[in-house]
Formats: sequence, structure tokens, C-alpha cells
Amino acid sequence: MDFTADFSGMLHLYSVDWDTTSRRQIVTVDDGSGSQQMVLDSPFNLGAWMHFPISVTSGASVTITMDRTAGHNAVLAGIFLDEGE
Repeated sequence: MDFTADFSGMLHLYSVDWDTTSRRQIVTVDDGSGSQQMVLDSPFNLGAWMHFPISVTSGASVTITMDRTAGHNAVLAGIFLDEGE
């Protein structure tokens, strides 16, 4: 994700495994200050929220990587930003 303005707040990601309970994945978020990971190593067929604090300057990027560890593929259903105060 590329940012055209400074942003400091929470990045909320949502994954849901609609078709199976065997999918597993590792989600990595890197805002340039180091990567943060969330391991989804149990069923998330009812959905899983992941929350990452990020801080970027104008022109910077945040990289979101989904790595499949079990199942057919990795999934990401939603990306939401919540600006801090």
C-alpha cells in the first residue's frame, strides 16, 4: 500500500476461510520500521481480525504478505485503516 500523506494508526486486516477449516497462513506487515507477524495456525472459518500499529510518511509504503502454510492458498478479505489521535 502506498501512502500519499503521513499516516500513524492501526492497520486492521480481516481473513475468513469460507470453504474449509484446514487453511493456515502467516501474515506479515512491514511499514519500513521492521516487520510484524500474525500466525493463523488454527481454523479461521468464522473470521480472524489482525491489528498492526503502523506509522509511515508521505510517499512511503506498507507491505502486506500472506504466506500459505496449509490449505490451497492464503486469503485476505479486508484492509481497514484507523487513524490514531
